Amino acid sequence: MRPLARRIFLTQGLIVLLVFGVSLFAYVKLLEAKSRASRLRAEYELGIAHEMLLSELRDIGRSRPFYFLEKRSRGTRTEEFKRSFYSSLERVAGGVEELARQAGGRQGLDDLVDQLRLNLAQYRRAVAEQELYSALEDPVRLSLAEDRPMESRERMSELTRASKRERETIVASEIEALGQAAHDATVLALLFCGLAVLVASAATFWLTRSIHRPVRDLRAATEALSRGEFDRRIDVRNRDELGDLARAFNEMAARLQELDELKSGFVSMVSHDLKTPLTSMKEAVELLAEGVGGDLTPRQRRLLTITRDGMERLGIYVQGILDVFRFEAGRVHLVREPLSLSDVVADQIELVEGRCREAGVVLSRELDRDLPLVEADRFRLGQVVANLLDNAIKFTPRDGTILLRTGVEAWKDDLAVLLEVSDTGIGIAPRDLKHVFDKFFQGSRRPGRPVHGAGLGLAIVKSLVEAHGGQVSVDSTLGRGTIFRVLLPAAARMPAGRALAG
Repeated sequence: MRPLARRIFLTQGLIVLLVFGVSLFAYVKLLEAKSRASRLRAEYELGIAHEMLLSELRDIGRSRPFYFLEKRSRGTRTEEFKRSFYSSLERVAGGVEELARQAGGRQGLDDLVDQLRLNLAQYRRAVAEQELYSALEDPVRLSLAEDRPMESRERMSELTRASKRERETIVASEIEALGQAAHDATVLALLFCGLAVLVASAATFWLTRSIHRPVRDLRAATEALSRGEFDRRIDVRNRDELGDLARAFNEMAARLQELDELKSGFVSMVSHDLKTPLTSMKEAVELLAEGVGGDLTPRQRRLLTITRDGMERLGIYVQGILDVFRFEAGRVHLVREPLSLSDVVADQIELVEGRCREAGVVLSRELDRDLPLVEADRFRLGQVVANLLDNAIKFTPRDGTILLRTGVEAWKDDLAVLLEVSDTGIGIAPRDLKHVFDKFFQGSRRPGRPVHGAGLGLAIVKSLVEAHGGQVSVDSTLGRGTIFRVLLPAAARMPAGRALAG
């Protein structure tokens, strides 16, 4: 059995064992309570039998004198009293036998039954003597035999009352013992249940923790891997299936990192090697366009213009690829200086005004000239503004509007300088919003005008803004437009050691 499966099996087995133990304890205590209840019921029934016997003894104590007095006076109800007396006497005999049946071999009750039988026999003999002397009409002997039945009945009554008191004492003792047993069982059951819950909770927590921690680490590492963080590794602490999975993930991540580095190196090398021949070709085309090689026909000049524009576009793509991979490798050096963000934005607006007019897009500005300065690289900050403007122009239809706004905003318990670029373009689909800053991502295209680009402009913006210690975000409504917001820390409020860090 594998380690993880064994842990799960042992934890479940422990919980089942605890439940079984508590259930077995409760079952044993219920059996004890049932046994005590049975004894209590038996003692209760014995008490009833004693009470019935005493009642019958009282009846024969009352009916016998009436019978013999009536007989002696030769009254008319003699037979009725005789039947009543002998009927009570038979019930007394039945009561004694009922006690014998319920005695169940108990020594004290067996002795009681034996004495009751002996006294009942003496009582019957004494009554028989009374019958004989009454029939012989011998008043002297009849008077002497008068007290013998009474003595036997009193002895039987006393024996029965003593046994009844003993039974009542036993019943009281059993009730007290049953109550104490119930109390002890309740306390022990609560104690065992609490202990079982504690142990089961600890075992469940241990099992859940041993599974949750590696799964949580694996999930976090997988999310990091999906973001392109191929250097992420999992600390393998388990020697089970989850540990095997973590080791397999680390091997996969290492392989992906190797492939990513190989891809980055290859693309960077190819881009770098393309840059030199592209520059030479561009210069050659410009020389031909200037007539160095001779006069050109209009068709040849147009072909050269198309070629030059294509090479410029290709050069921009190559430079963008080189910039992205330099950012990722951490090889971009920022030459920081105190700058006014509004001045940088104004410079970039001048460069794209002609393009906006050609595209039929209205370019507006709301630039705050009293902004705090930012410590930034002028060229790279201009690249951020240019890429955001280029993106807005691409996706804003004719007669649309682009607005650039600067200002100050509180950010991270400090001041930040804000750049906001908003447009009334086609907007970004909600499913695309989280990918707009990814490399080579191409969102939904706008019909009607071709859009050129490699999907690197916004990735470069994000890398440059974060290199300056800032933050970029986007908010968009499909069909209504998009707003990009850039926050850069104000140099006046930044620590001195951090403001010039590059």
